[in-house]
Amino acid sequence: MRALWCAVALACAAPGAAGAQAVAAARDAGLALLAAGQADSAVRLLAPLAASAPTDASAQLAYARALSARVGARRTRRILDVWAYRGALARAHAAAPRAPEVLEAWGWFHALAPWWTGASAAAAERARDTLLAVAPYRGELLAAGLARIRHDAPAAEAALRRALAAAPDSAPAYLQLAVLLEQQARYEEAMALIERYSALRPDDRQGLYLRGRIGGAGGVDLERAEAALMAALGMRRRPGEADSAQVFTALGRVLAKRGRLPEARDALRQALLDDPRDTDAKELRDSLAGPR
Repeated sequence: MRALWCAVALACAAPGAAGAQAVAAARDAGLALLAAGQADSAVRLLAPLAASAPTDASAQLAYARALSARVGARRTRRILDVWAYRGALARAHAAAPRAPEVLEAWGWFHALAPWWTGASAAAAERARDTLLAVAPYRGELLAAGLARIRHDAPAAEAALRRALAAAPDSAPAYLQLAVLLEQQARYEEAMALIERYSALRPDDRQGLYLRGRIGGAGGVDLERAEAALMAALGMRRRPGEADSAQVFTALGRVLAKRGRLPEARDALRQALLDDPRDTDAKELRDSLAGPR
């Protein structure tokens, strides 16, 4: 950790090209901490970097991401962190107003942040329109997200299909569209989409999880759904993927639909050991318990 702080000190002090290289090194070190689940350490490392490089969009965006992760992981200081997050994003947007990664973050902030931060739907839509112009695929993903927030499923589906047409091997477009179809109980279509995705990335853990979850929800190809979930349980989880409790809950649903109730209860028991707050696991466990 001392070496990381030395990198930050160098980034804050070094001029010219050396300073730019040091900023990049310190930023990457902070993002590595964030990827390792150390949001507090990432914020502490990136805060002085962001203060010393107010016009470096990548440093501001990295700091904003660390703050966002900390807001989601703690109950104290949330308001201060949200304001700091907004400030970092605003500086990133001022420094690079047409950078795709900045536009994505700026659009999502305005779509999801509380009103007292100054967030607005109009600003989110402007970010979406600019992103569609500079990076159409990423713009369609943002457009789909904004449509889902508005509960406009047809618009979200149209945007995701355009994204998939632009990037046929895109994991986000495949997986988000499959989830959208699942939410509309269009299980056969969702599974067909996951089949196409699995042909491209057969060892993708999130794809395996969704195959199992959608199969269990719709009663579609339950044997393969079970196999996919068992495979997912044997793989290391990456950031943003379903946690083990979610996978065990999906497995419990599949096993229950296959009539293997003792095994289903065991899976749900494990889900609740991994995450005692998992409401889906609790509801399914209670439904399998029968009348008392």
